Amino acid sequence: MTSLLPHPDPGMAEDKKLRHLMQGVKEQLFTGLFRNPPKTVAEYLTEVTTMENMLQQQSAVYDRHVNAASPVDPIEVAGSLEALCDLIRSVVREELQKIHCLPPPAAGSISSLIRSEVSKLCK
Repeated sequence: MTSLLPHPDPGMAEDKKLRHLMQGVKEQLFTGLFRNPPKTVAEYLTEVTTMENMLQQQSAVYDRHVNAASPVDPIEVAGSLEALCDLIRSVVREELQKIHCLPPPAAGSISSLIRSEVSKLCK
């Protein structure tokens, strides 16, 4: 299992090695490591090996695949999809209002603006 881990450059500092290793770890292991972050690469390898063994045991005992996703309720997904669509609509409306917030000036206001500027310069 450890042969599949990304191999950091031996010249890297310990914290950089850990960051490099954390980027390549699978989600189930990342969650466990995030809760109790290792301080050294040796701690990281020990924790990852332990967690991987636990996942394998869980798979064997409960007849569950290691990478199995939790069941998703279709009603929950549909509700969140509708909520997501509503959120997208509101954000798009806000952004369009920001872009088009000022109505185009009327022809009379432009001509009065030009007259006032010309009169200021002529005085």
